[in-house]
Amino acid sequence: MVNKRHDKGTFTMEDGGTYVGTTKDGVPHGQGTYTWTSGEKYVGKWKDGKQHGQGTLTKSDGKKHVGKWKDGELHGKGTHKEISVSKESVGRGAKSLSNIVAIVFGLTTGVPFGFMVAGSGGWSGFATIVVIIICFFVVYYFWKFVFWGLRSLISEFFN
Repeated sequence: MVNKRHDKGTFTMEDGGTYVGTTKDGVPHGQGTYTWTSGEKYVGKWKDGKQHGQGTLTKSDGKKHVGKWKDGELHGKGTHKEISVSKESVGRGAKSLSNIVAIVFGLTTGVPFGFMVAGSGGWSGFATIVVIIICFFVVYYFWKFVFWGLRSLISEFFN
């Protein structure tokens, strides 16, 4: 922070962003609004220079992430609003198991089960088709194994 004051006011940050709110030891702490040079804006609670508590992040394209934050990351339940298509979904933050699984397997263009600051969107058409095909083969081979396996076992028993 360029201007190291320990009170309430408007501050120009080292990265060029602007913070309006309360500070503690020269960093955002308490209620405040941070506006990045990219046009993104966070309004909410801060703790030791990081988003912490209830807050809203508005992206430069109008998308909003509303929810609880912890140590600068989305945490717990929240909402993701896309103004351009009037779509709203309710989900969990970045550390939920469903988002981790989706990221590890790389099946999405964004986040299918919730939201994260870094992602947007949902299942891509290709990923949906791949998942359907995989599910079909899993079910097909499971039933083939169970049905034909039991049939041959029963025929050996009774013949």
